[in-house]
Amino acid sequence: MADRIRIFIAHSPEDRHGTDRLRGWLATAAEMDVTGETSDAGPDGDADRLIHACDTVVVAMTPRSTMSDHCARDLALAATLNKRIVTVMLEHHGGRLPGPIATAVPIPATPHHDPEQARTALLAAIRADQGWVTTHRALATRAEDWEKASLARASLLRGRALREAETWLADQPDRAPPPTALHRRFILASREAAGRRQRRITGALIAALVFATGLAATAWIRGTTANQSGDAAIASLASAQEDAARLLSRLTDEMAASPTAVSVPSLMQVRDLSARLNASLPTDRAARTEAALLDNRIGAAILGAGDPLTARRVLDDARSELEILLSETPDHLGRQHALATTLRHLGDAATARGSAQEAQTHYEAALNLFQAIEETDPALTRHGTDTAETFDRLGQVALDKGDWETAQDRFASARALRAALLQRAPDDPANRNALAGSLRRLALVARARGDGDGARTLLTDALAHHEKVLAQVPDDSTFQQDAARVLGDLADLAALQGDGAEARRYLDRQLSLLREMTASDPAKLDWQAALADTLGEIARLEQAEGDYSGAQASLNGAREVAQRLALIDPSNVRARYTLARSDMRMADLAQLTENPDAAETHLQSAADRLETLAKEQPEASAYATDLGTVFARLGALLQQRDDAETAAGYFAQALDWRRKAAELQPNDPGVQRAVTLGLMDSAALLEARRDYDAALEGYREMFDHARALVDRFPQEPPLADDLRVAGDLFAKQAAIVSFGDVIFGRLDKAEELTRAALAAAPDNHRVAAHLAYALMFGGQDAEAREIFLAHRESEIDGEPWETVVRQDFETFRKVGLDHPLMADVETAF
Repeated sequence: MADRIRIFIAHSPEDRHGTDRLRGWLATAAEMDVTGETSDAGPDGDADRLIHACDTVVVAMTPRSTMSDHCARDLALAATLNKRIVTVMLEHHGGRLPGPIATAVPIPATPHHDPEQARTALLAAIRADQGWVTTHRALATRAEDWEKASLARASLLRGRALREAETWLADQPDRAPPPTALHRRFILASREAAGRRQRRITGALIAALVFATGLAATAWIRGTTANQSGDAAIASLASAQEDAARLLSRLTDEMAASPTAVSVPSLMQVRDLSARLNASLPTDRAARTEAALLDNRIGAAILGAGDPLTARRVLDDARSELEILLSETPDHLGRQHALATTLRHLGDAATARGSAQEAQTHYEAALNLFQAIEETDPALTRHGTDTAETFDRLGQVALDKGDWETAQDRFASARALRAALLQRAPDDPANRNALAGSLRRLALVARARGDGDGARTLLTDALAHHEKVLAQVPDDSTFQQDAARVLGDLADLAALQGDGAEARRYLDRQLSLLREMTASDPAKLDWQAALADTLGEIARLEQAEGDYSGAQASLNGAREVAQRLALIDPSNVRARYTLARSDMRMADLAQLTENPDAAETHLQSAADRLETLAKEQPEASAYATDLGTVFARLGALLQQRDDAETAAGYFAQALDWRRKAAELQPNDPGVQRAVTLGLMDSAALLEARRDYDAALEGYREMFDHARALVDRFPQEPPLADDLRVAGDLFAKQAAIVSFGDVIFGRLDKAEELTRAALAAAPDNHRVAAHLAYALMFGGQDAEAREIFLAHRESEIDGEPWETVVRQDFETFRKVGLDHPLMADVETAF
């Protein structure tokens, strides 16, 4: 879309002489044309038309232009159209600048400045990102034509033009003028129209398949009715089947290449027609096998479209038919392999639904079949590739369950197979890349087991393999993406180990690789999303290092990428999640820079985005986990403002979401621990509001939960720390409540409560004193005396035990409570 650069000069009508210099400078650039000026304004609106048609508006700044109504009108229109505006100061001025250039830094070009420097600066400003800016103007022209044509479909973008426009939208340079709302509406409408055209193509393919089915049925009926040769009828049917299979293959491939929810009904319709066609020959094993294989492909495509339930039904049918066929021909290796592949797809569908046990069952059955086939025909399983991929899936199931030993074993088996494949074909980059993937998965296990050094070694080895692969095939996007993942893992591990400098080096390498990938194909939305994620991680590091301005810039970059993705594809979950995470990090920065209002705004925005995602994907634990964090932070903000009622509501929501996340991730100690922290937040707020009984029950629940977690995850030190904290908080609150129980004569309750508190915090001497009081007034003098004397020389809140007990005795006497043991204890003290 690039062509000559069109420039409009905005100036005061009184400054024609001053603008001659600008025109002279611009004339030295062969690719630039001055297509209009403010002085072109006329009754027919020529200036407006010329501003619409230009790339850049150059402002001739003088005292007269800053006061000119004509110039102000031109600038207002340019700002509305998001045109690039370059300001050149021809004379010093002292007045207020029009809004669009109020904060602009002009190029100095007064008679006191070097004219050559001014000319060079002007041309450089105009040329910056010019390809993007020229496309901005060209697309704006097409969008305006579309709007003038009453949004006619004929005016929309198609094919390559649409792809280029989407690439342009996704690849906005940092300092280029942003697209207008009309730009975005035009491109989105073009994409929607393209989707409708694709659905019409799908319909045509379905119609062709229906026609093929009809031909087959007609051939069969005519042949059998006329007593023609059965072979001839079957031949006609087989020919029609071949036509239908080709159509189905084309349709399935198109939808699998870019699966969406819209694809599912069409695929199911085609499947029904194919089944009807193949039913014409119920005894033909080849036809039945082909139908099962097609079901397998359709099921995989539907799974890719995000509908695991429908995929499961289709794949189940494929499995059933293949099992029947194998009961008839048990030694047929091709059908065995098809069944193994179908079982693996069923495992993938179960994984997508969160059914880990079902997934494991399917994967194990697939693994057994693949291994059996390898013993007879290794080439059929690609010499272990299928087996390795299934081992990987079983390893991931075990890893998700927290079964590190099994995960280690499965991933190690996959690595051994891939190492053998690489030895068999050392120059095959795919084999080397797959081996690097196995090393990465083993690193995930090592990290989960707390072996950071082991994880680092494995990831470093994986990266070395990726570097060799990229040296062989530098432009392969799959290999680049896998290398970028490993760089991200290494950065994450380095940050976890406190090496921020190393983490930043890995992130910078990952960022460079992702920028190279997105520059080569900006339309790849997954790469754009990965770029946004990496910028977000860089922001997190910069924030930790105290570089708040750098963190802000990185977060802004991440948000811009994610916002573009969300505009191009509103259903892009990853982009929307990135925006939510960016809001959370923006809130971090706002709090660090002491701006609680901005922090609250960002947290509310994050909560809104995350709640929408959680409704759409209720089984995704990440959203529930983040919502727990967001609402907890909102609660803390409102508590600082003394708005206890609103804070309590936020803390309650935080606890609900954390419990939801714990249900979804029962084997993740970190997710389970968040529930403990949520219970503490709620109880602490109740304590601050002096609702001591409710706070006591909150801390008791916190303690019970923390104790259960220590029993389940005995090797997690943070959980043991939480249990100690929970015990101390419960005991502290029990001390407050039990003292009142003693004074008001609720001695059994006081005894029960203090014994429970001492079980939670055995070293809490205040609770021990309150137990002694309850026993003393309850007639259990001997045990009470033993407690009073056993704790001598201890302290309660920094005061000697004896001093605190004497003070409590005085309090009892003031409210009319006395006991002979009190005097005996005082004497003993």
